[in-house]
Amino acid sequence: MEFQKDNKYVFYKTEIQCALDWLYRIRDQKEKGWAWVQFIRPNEQNTAEVIYAFSENDEWLEENQEKIPELAESISIWLLDTQHATITIDYCWVVRALQKVRDSKWFDSYLDSNSIDNAIKVCLQWLIENKNDNGKRAKGIGWGANPGELSNVARTSLAVIDFQAEIDYTKKNNPEDPNIESYQLVVDQAIEWLLSIQNRDGGWGNLDEKMITQEYQIKHNFSFMDLEYQCDSNAASTGYAMLALKKNNKSKYDIQLRKACEYLKKTQLENGGWEIFTEVGIRNDERYTFRHFGTTWALQGILVSGTADYTDEVIIHGFGYLFQLQDKNYGGWKSSPDADNYTWATCNALTTVRYLKTQLSDVHAELFLSIVWDWWELRKKDANYSFKIGKKIFAFNSTMALSFCIVFSIMLTLMLFMIISIIEPGLRETSESVRKLVYSTIIVVGSVVLGLPWIVFVKNRFKSEVDGWIDSIGWVYGIITGFVLVLYQFIL
Repeated sequence: MEFQKDNKYVFYKTEIQCALDWLYRIRDQKEKGWAWVQFIRPNEQNTAEVIYAFSENDEWLEENQEKIPELAESISIWLLDTQHATITIDYCWVVRALQKVRDSKWFDSYLDSNSIDNAIKVCLQWLIENKNDNGKRAKGIGWGANPGELSNVARTSLAVIDFQAEIDYTKKNNPEDPNIESYQLVVDQAIEWLLSIQNRDGGWGNLDEKMITQEYQIKHNFSFMDLEYQCDSNAASTGYAMLALKKNNKSKYDIQLRKACEYLKKTQLENGGWEIFTEVGIRNDERYTFRHFGTTWALQGILVSGTADYTDEVIIHGFGYLFQLQDKNYGGWKSSPDADNYTWATCNALTTVRYLKTQLSDVHAELFLSIVWDWWELRKKDANYSFKIGKKIFAFNSTMALSFCIVFSIMLTLMLFMIISIIEPGLRETSESVRKLVYSTIIVVGSVVLGLPWIVFVKNRFKSEVDGWIDSIGWVYGIITGFVLVLYQFIL
């Protein structure tokens, strides 16, 4: 990654530039759109995702203004005319992209605002007409991959985000618009379903197990196992749902979001990423698999929900893994180390980086990035010494940790002897039992305090032999107990 300590405004600039340049280069020059990989026919979803990525990166558009007409051409061909759209995710991404285009100043000279508004309304109306009434088996409404398919979290969450964004925009620009009420009803019903299927572990699966019927399995020749595993929590579905809940209300769902964040923290892999979620579904009456970039959706969900920020280890570790997946030769992103460069993976990654940059834009510390970077480099070393108090993490290198423990121990021991020497004259007139009680209390309290820094040292220094904090405490206080007994006998 690019990191310049002396320039607080440079943050992933090179990586973003390379990714957007790659996306621009692989645009299909004949059909003016994008596919999920190069050299195959473009489609609506991937074109919308790419346009969304360009539209949210003002810096690139400002530096490449000569390329904006071609992007506007793609928007006009693929997004303003929805004839290419066939499945739910097409319509969801077209709305999301056009909403971003509408907010961007760079396309005002090339696209008619009324055409953008009309295309958004057409897509939202399609979503309303093709929503699922989940019926008696489940609450609320949702959307499936195709009209009539089982509601799933990915499509439903994207739809909620689209509708809520349009509600917010319309309230601000045309508060008398009658569509606001119908859009709000759709959002409320969809949120009701999402809330009802949050799993006990805090995460979301993509499907609701209550809605899986024998008839549905027979219809598409699915086994129960094909569908059941999609009900289990996964990082991608959890991230989707968190984005939808936060978009709908900024504080109402804090409990659900905190549980989801805890689930994501527990399921983060050792490399910093999350598992790819492979959705099984039907497209054009044929079985297909759809890969969801778990790492990006998990990071987006955590960042947007406010359950953790850029200082949290889960975020720093996650971004460290995310940037390992960028192809250093071309600039595109892979969804996993063994995958190809995908347009959708690249767009997901770019949006995730934008969320992080948005948070960092509120940071005014001159050397903030330098501090975070140095802290993380320290934390990555094999012999690091750290502990956490509340939300604060304190980390030291090995020399500082050992020096602190030794100096602290010497000073505390001297302090104990000084305290004993001060109170000794006053205790001579008391009974032996009182004298022993006072000395015992001083020694026990001193021993407990003495062991605290050594626990941190042992936990980090011998982490391969120590399973957890309990073992560290046992080691430290086992040794200290021996010294305490000797000291107790010496004094008393």
